[in-house]
Amino acid sequence: MSKLYSIAISQPSSNYIGDPKRPGPNRNRKPLTKIVLPIPEPKDNELLIKVTVAGLNPLDYNFRYRNAFDIASRLPAILSGDIAGIVVMNGPNSTSFPPGTHVFSQANSRSSIQGGLQDYTLVDSRYTTIVPPNLTDDDAAIFPINATTSALSLFGSAGLNFPFPGTPESLRFDYPSQKLIIIGGGTNCGKLTL
Repeated sequence: MSKLYSIAISQPSSNYIGDPKRPGPNRNRKPLTKIVLPIPEPKDNELLIKVTVAGLNPLDYNFRYRNAFDIASRLPAILSGDIAGIVVMNGPNSTSFPPGTHVFSQANSRSSIQGGLQDYTLVDSRYTTIVPPNLTDDDAAIFPINATTSALSLFGSAGLNFPFPGTPESLRFDYPSQKLIIIGGGTNCGKLTL
């Protein structure tokens, strides 16, 4: 396949934290750099998609300016974990979405170059779904990280650890007796939690 353009972080890691002598959130910042990467070939359970929308979240800010998950050691890094797009090619063992299917997914966090701020990217077909006809790509691209965060907050061991609905444990759990206050219920993550 041909080459593609990707927006990526391409500055030394010392520029993430900034100069401690210069206070404020915008000290020592450099713009993202346009780089050229080859279009990747999908492997097992991967889909190559043509990106139509890439959603940015606070996590992307933390990658860039706070070196979250030591991203500086894996440059270049392409931001945006929430992606909507069109399936171009299936990898082995990922035939559930034929080419041309309109999907949304979350970027592969194990790779620093599979974010959404590029023309084409790889996503895991097991964490991908079809964009419903009543949603725009912009709307669909908010779901991956926000739905995951909401679900982990309610059902994960680091969150409230409620039994996931439909599991054997959920049959004995008294959901109606639980009282929750959701601060920020108007946010994307808050709405999905509600």
